[in-house]
Amino acid sequence: MKIVTIFFVSLAFLFITACTQKADSKIEAKKDLTFEVMGVHEIELKPEVNEKEFETFVIDKIIPLYQKLEGQDGYLVKGDRGNRTGKYSLVITFDSTETRDRIYPDSGELSEEFQRVYEASESLWTKLDTYAVEGVAAKFTDYEKVAH
Repeated sequence: MKIVTIFFVSLAFLFITACTQKADSKIEAKKDLTFEVMGVHEIELKPEVNEKEFETFVIDKIIPLYQKLEGQDGYLVKGDRGNRTGKYSLVITFDSTETRDRIYPDSGELSEEFQRVYEASESLWTKLDTYAVEGVAAKFTDYEKVAH
């Protein structure tokens, strides 16, 4: 009986430790996700598109392009609830409005910085648009953080 009790106490300890580490890692991950501006680009996939192929392409090829520019990062998200359940968006975060404006000037032209990344990977951007009903830049909204 004593061995069984020790076993269950040990098992409970391991479970609590694992849960605590998982919670700590989520808290740590939230600390790393800091931004002042977020651009949400809605993506409507064409009916024949394989979602896993699309996800792999964006994660492996497109997100790293956003990460090449200082102060900018990119994320692929998929609606879990609400109006866009099951639909994708590309979320681009910026550490400031100045960074967003530096990379994507209000004039609508691409900055020299982004132009270099774009030209070096133009075929990837073209392929990205083949997955979507409209181009990735067709439907987007930039949001500025109002409060933490």
